[in-house]
Amino acid sequence: MAKHIRSTATTTSQPKPGIASLVFFFGLVFFATWIVWVPRALESRGVLDSHWAQLLGRGWTYMPALAAVVFVALTGGRRSLAELGRRLLLWRIGWRWYVAIVTIPLGIALSTAAIYALTGGQFSAGLPLAMDLPLPMIPLIIAIRLLTDGIGEETAWRGVALPQLLRRMNGVTASLILGIVWACWHLPLIFTVGAPMANNSIPLLFVLLAAESVVYTWLYQHTRGSILAAALFHALIGLWAIASPAAEATGHPQLIRTILWCALAGVLLLKYGANLAGRQNAPTETSDGPAA
Repeated sequence: MAKHIRSTATTTSQPKPGIASLVFFFGLVFFATWIVWVPRALESRGVLDSHWAQLLGRGWTYMPALAAVVFVALTGGRRSLAELGRRLLLWRIGWRWYVAIVTIPLGIALSTAAIYALTGGQFSAGLPLAMDLPLPMIPLIIAIRLLTDGIGEETAWRGVALPQLLRRMNGVTASLILGIVWACWHLPLIFTVGAPMANNSIPLLFVLLAAESVVYTWLYQHTRGSILAAALFHALIGLWAIASPAAEATGHPQLIRTILWCALAGVLLLKYGANLAGRQNAPTETSDGPAA
C-alpha cells in the first residue's frame, strides 16, 4: 500500500516544501489576479474612471493556473510540470467518486432550498438559477465552468498549494489554512458591483470556503490528487450555488449553505480522521505525498 501511495499520489510538482516557497506562491497568485480584480472593483464603484479592468476581469480566472505553471517551472522544471499535467488529466478515479462529485453540490443546493422554504421562504426561490436553464444547456455550462473557473483555480489550490500543505500537516489543518487563503483571494469580487459574489457576507465566506476546502481535500485524498476531479467539483458547486436574486438578497441561502457545508465537513472528519483519508489511505511518514 505504501508503494502504491507513493506512485499514484506523488507531489513531485512541488519539490521545494519550504514555508517561504509556499508564501511566495500565494503571493504570486494574489498579485497575478488582484492586479486586475482590484481595479475592476474600483471601476465598478466609480472610483476609477476607466474600463480596461472590466474588459479583462472575466478572463482573469486563469491567473491562478498560470501562476501555478510558472511556479512549478521555476522550482521543479520539466519533470514537475509533467507531473502537474498528469494530475490535471487524471480522470480514472473510480465511478463512485464521480457520483460524489455530482451529487454533493446538487444535494447541498436542494437541501438549501428545502431549508429556506421551511424557514419562511419559497422553495422555488431557493432553488439554483441554473435549474431554469433548458436541460441540454446544462452540460455546456458545466463544460464552460470546468474549463474556466475549475481549471483556472484548482490548478493552483489543489494542484500546487494543497500538496505542499499536506507535507507539513494533517488534512483538516491544511484545508482550513487553504480555505482562509482562498477566501482572501475572493475578496475583491465581494466589492465588485454586478459580480455573482457582490455584497456576500465576508465572515460567512471565510467559514464556507474553509468547510468546502475540507471536502475538496477528502476528494483529493481519494482520487490520487486528481486536479481534474477538483476542477469538476468546483464547476458543479458554482453551477448550483446561486439561488434567485430575491432569495440571495435576504442572505439566508448563503447562511444555510455554509451550515450544510460545515456539517458535511464535520461528518467527513469523524468518519475519515484528521487526514480525511481513512486508515487504509492515510499517508505514512515515509511516503512522498498524500494518499490515494
